[in-house]
Amino acid sequence: MSKPIRIAIISPIFYSGGIPTTFLAIAEGLKDRGYEFHMINSFVDEFQDRFRKCGNCVYIHDNSEIIKYLQDNEIDIVQTNGFPRANYIAYVAGVPRIIERLSGMDWAFHYEKHPVSCIIASTDQGYKKAQYTYPHKYVVKIHNGIDLSNFTPHKKNIELINKLKIKKNEIVIGYCGRIAPEKCLDKLVNVFDRVIKSVQNTKLVLFGPPYKGCIESLKQQIETLHLSDHIIFIAPNEYPENIINIFDIGVITSGTYTLSNGETRIKKEGLSNSILEQMATAIPMVVTDSGENNFLIKNGYNGYLVGMEDMDSFYDRLMILIKDEHLRKKMGKNGRKNIEKHFNRKDMIDCYDNLYRYVISNEFSHKYPHPDHKMIHHYLGNRFAFSGNYEKQKNILVFRSGSKEITDSIIHNIEKQFHEPNTWLLCHEKSLPETQQYKKIKNTLVYGLSDSFDGTKMQDIVKTINQQNLDYLFFIFNDFMAKDENQNVVDIVNAIKADKKILVSKGNISFLWTE
Repeated sequence: MSKPIRIAIISPIFYSGGIPTTFLAIAEGLKDRGYEFHMINSFVDEFQDRFRKCGNCVYIHDNSEIIKYLQDNEIDIVQTNGFPRANYIAYVAGVPRIIERLSGMDWAFHYEKHPVSCIIASTDQGYKKAQYTYPHKYVVKIHNGIDLSNFTPHKKNIELINKLKIKKNEIVIGYCGRIAPEKCLDKLVNVFDRVIKSVQNTKLVLFGPPYKGCIESLKQQIETLHLSDHIIFIAPNEYPENIINIFDIGVITSGTYTLSNGETRIKKEGLSNSILEQMATAIPMVVTDSGENNFLIKNGYNGYLVGMEDMDSFYDRLMILIKDEHLRKKMGKNGRKNIEKHFNRKDMIDCYDNLYRYVISNEFSHKYPHPDHKMIHHYLGNRFAFSGNYEKQKNILVFRSGSKEITDSIIHNIEKQFHEPNTWLLCHEKSLPETQQYKKIKNTLVYGLSDSFDGTKMQDIVKTINQQNLDYLFFIFNDFMAKDENQNVVDIVNAIKADKKILVSKGNISFLWTE
């Protein structure tokens, strides 16, 4: 019996949403085709039960422990989805092939992809941009796929309709997705407020996992508008087909939103599984022209596409569908046809099967060598270890932004490696009491909470440090894998002048910094 192909999927979420939906389809479709799946959640110990039936599900937050897990289980391929830290963890672990499935267009090209062997795009737009941006990497297009036997336009879920006390003549406007700020559901509620004043026999269903604090603010808005009797929240579950089955019209209002700190951002949707599932269920859609929504919704054919901030047009299109049952059915059928032709889950599974087997083949290795040669100028391509050669009178700074355990180990190694070093320590003010044990530290600099990695506020400290003509900088950071995830930290490290800069992360994994 041949050895199974061992695939580790590393993600911060395995419960609900578009990304877990795709990963679950892959695992369920391939688990009996000679694959062994390992699902690693690096944020929270939460998995759908269906994932547990596909392979080993583990929660590991610590980078070094994930590295050890990948090595112990001899993983052949790591699959990620817009999660750069996981790509770098896999590289450090020595995983032969790393595959990244592009996330939505707002993040897909935001991060560097040095260790990635293969990039998967799910739309024409993403595919073309990936080919142009990463000409030296293998780029493939695989559309998301929908299980057409589960998502069907047949009889509605009468049991759920009765449970929710939805009347026979009421039209259900449905949203399926994360209850999160970037989904702009406050705008949807305001649109629905206008709808209910014109057409009383409507209900709005908001179905999906909540983002912290978002449901509370929405409920307050709903209460202020006296809409509590007309809007229903439904918690996520593993079988969304049983919920969206009751929708008459599907909606998505993603667009411009404001963070709690006042910063304004624009949400660009990727290839939305929510839209695909509703199209498969023959539900017409009204959506904003966010990201790649226009790849799925053709204006006037299977729904309506409106400008991201044009809520007047959103209301108008919604009212057209509410008033015209024949048009709803026609657009719904058109959407279902499109899914049957282009987004069948079986086709997607076959594509992933072919891809996984190809990337571990000798043919792939010849065409696309291991990214080692591209990593030589990246700090993760240069592991650091104390040489054991005794060095004299070196100027050293230990920049502590990590645990006491790592700091203790580094300072111990410095005392073994160097003779009478001039060692300085830079740490946060809350860590200052713990530094008293370091008897050979010549000077200690402190930054406050408000100064944390703010280049402007830390200018004076950096200037003082740079007067020391450093030979070595040891920068300790608990969870640092992708430079571009911590750009403010990178800027500070780059501003400090030293002949050698060493990044030390959890598990005492050390790298020689390259700028």
